[in-house]
Amino acid sequence: YVFQGTKCLYTDIKEYIRISSALNSGRSVRDLQRKELETYFQVPKDLVKVGPVLLLAALPFANYVILPVIYLFPRRFLSSHFWTLQQKVDFAVISQKKKLYYYRPVFRQLQAKVHNIDDLASRNKCQDIFYKLGSGLHPTIDEILEVKPLFVDKPYGIFSITNRHLHSLCRMHGISTLPGKQWRLWRHAGFIREMDLAIHREGIEAMSQHELRHA
Repeated sequence: YVFQGTKCLYTDIKEYIRISSALNSGRSVRDLQRKELETYFQVPKDLVKVGPVLLLAALPFANYVILPVIYLFPRRFLSSHFWTLQQKVDFAVISQKKKLYYYRPVFRQLQAKVHNIDDLASRNKCQDIFYKLGSGLHPTIDEILEVKPLFVDKPYGIFSITNRHLHSLCRMHGISTLPGKQWRLWRHAGFIREMDLAIHREGIEAMSQHELRHA
């Protein structure tokens, strides 16, 4: 898996360079296919994670220390290129459980600000949605879209929420909580939107079961 993983990572790096060159030459993000979007978004993260390990492993005699460590902690020190199929499933479950831990804090932050909504009709709509969510029910798409303006500006806009709310949102989406959280969340939201549009363009039937689960 080390050899195969390195080969797959190298292939993705070459693809990332090709996509970046195309975008720099004027190609639109909307022209990218779903798999190209995934590669463009994920490769920099993989390099930050795997790069130091590969560099250390190249040092003389470092393999005797590095290899046992990465085999013991593959989720922490290796990208998905180096994981077995079972590890991909197991690590996805672990990641999802970590995200779920922050759902309640994010929801509490939303509830705490509902009284800051000046327009009474919008406040009532938002409260109805929160009541449904708190009761384990799903609001309709139309109900969510009616309160969309509240998430563009105050009180729920990404540049209006509290630092605590930002922290929980970043943890929920697996994003660094270092300074610059708003812009990282903004970029992540943009990626999710472009992925949704790409899935809509290409059709769900074009996706494998593993890709559907990941999406």
